[in-house]
Amino acid sequence: MKNKLQLLAILVAVTFIFSCGGNKQSAEKVVAKDTVKAPPPVVEKKYDRTLNDMSRFIAGLAPDSGSAFTTICTKNANWKNYSTLNNKEWDNINTKRITIMNDWATKELKTQREEKSDVFYPFSGPDMLHAITFYPDAKNYYLLALEKCGSLPNIAEMDSSATSNYLNSVNSSLQDVFNKSYFITKKMMNDLSKAKVNGALPLVCVFLSRTGNDVLETNYYHLKEDGSYEATTIDSLKSFVKVDFRKHGTKQVQSVYYFRTNLENPSFDKNISLKAFLNKLQPCDTYLKSASYLLHYKTFSSIRDIILAKSNSVLEDDTGIPYSYFDDKWNVKIYGKYVQVTKDFKGVFQTDLSQRYQKDTTRTNLPFSLGYHWGDKNQNLIKAEKKVRLLKGDPNKQM
Repeated sequence: MKNKLQLLAILVAVTFIFSCGGNKQSAEKVVAKDTVKAPPPVVEKKYDRTLNDMSRFIAGLAPDSGSAFTTICTKNANWKNYSTLNNKEWDNINTKRITIMNDWATKELKTQREEKSDVFYPFSGPDMLHAITFYPDAKNYYLLALEKCGSLPNIAEMDSSATSNYLNSVNSSLQDVFNKSYFITKKMMNDLSKAKVNGALPLVCVFLSRTGNDVLETNYYHLKEDGSYEATTIDSLKSFVKVDFRKHGTKQVQSVYYFRTNLENPSFDKNISLKAFLNKLQPCDTYLKSASYLLHYKTFSSIRDIILAKSNSVLEDDTGIPYSYFDDKWNVKIYGKYVQVTKDFKGVFQTDLSQRYQKDTTRTNLPFSLGYHWGDKNQNLIKAEKKVRLLKGDPNKQM
């Protein structure tokens, strides 16, 4: 009997100890739960609407409700004429090219659009129009070209004559894009001079406005040698401009990075800061158009190597990277027609690409004209996709 009582006492004690421990643990949980602070509410950043108002103004678009530009747009006969002319030009280009391109890309670039990878566009000039048409939802767009960044005009400080001259310069600079789909370098260097449009930035903003976006903010940055950057106001070969925007009526912010740079090896290889920046890029989709066949030459091998290393896909015409560089690590699909290059270029016809076009019965025609063959409509496109895709987060990892 005594042994039974001792055993019972032990069981009661053990039960009491575990019970107290459990209550203590529960109490700690309650206290911890009660002391956890709720995360602060996400406050949407407020943007100065002046940039968007100005972008719409030089794009020839009617001002949004409450815009400070409403009065000038209503009373300025020059702007009204400019707007009417531009609306006709844009209606034409949207019908004949942009809408058709978007429909084509919905199917042929389905994977890229779903992944929303960054877009890399060397030799771009200010051409955000075609980049955003093919890849509308990328987080970042990286444009690299010879033309300076420039700045938007301060319309409020310009008289009627200066405003009219500026708008005429913008309209003139867009004519080759309207008619041919690309900028002519020599003409563009003149059109984007300080005395006229003043750099690539105004046209980047025009294209953003005309593709249904609100321009939120522009900032200039100086590149450091390690690829990082800091705020600056100087437009130089070591600086770039970043444009934040979002689709009208949405909250998702996207960005354009425009770099003024010479991509030929002697200059590019000395630009340590830009090369460091590009080497840090996440896996991207590269777009190349009307690139003067520069990537065919050994003097542009450095930027070509970066494209091949960083890209999960490359969409280009024959003026981009030669077909022979897409080895068995790539799946290549071809579109349209491949014919002799235009008379302005020599020694860049690709026999292997021509043979692929002759033998490939799966290729389809292009429903739009884009590139140097805009006159005869013998346009081609090449889509190369890496078989083993680079992973976001760590470009060295592969899928």
